[in-house]
Amino acid sequence: MSEMIKGVTLFIVCIALYCLQMLIVKIFMQKFHISAFEVTYQFCAPLVLFSYIGIKITAPKSTDFLNIPRDIFWPLLGRCTCGFLTEVTIFLAFTYTSYSKAFCIHKMESLFSPFIAYYTMREPVKSADLIGIVLCISGMLLLLQPWRA
Repeated sequence: MSEMIKGVTLFIVCIALYCLQMLIVKIFMQKFHISAFEVTYQFCAPLVLFSYIGIKITAPKSTDFLNIPRDIFWPLLGRCTCGFLTEVTIFLAFTYTSYSKAFCIHKMESLFSPFIAYYTMREPVKSADLIGIVLCISGMLLLLQPWRA
């Protein structure tokens, strides 16, 4: 099996598991009346623990984890902050809308990748990217139908 097929298969499995995870979160939020902030706390605590254990297992013993080089400190902090805000906003969206609508909106984040690439790496935005973005947004509007109550 080629590397590309393995990668695509792994990506599909990850997306399916993430969808299942978010569906379970939505069910628990409704069944047990859990707020978005409680869900965020319950997600962050195990994540920090498992990340720490994973780093301790795989990293050499002499590694200083707080010694972050200055050239990557701010991009790393920005990435962590944006990732955290992404999870918080999907949990808030689950509070105010249905699972399908919240998840569709959440998955639209990748549509902005060409603009982020232009801003960060000066990579030109191709016309095919713009056509794809317009078609994706149109399809999302047809699925979500925000004009219906």
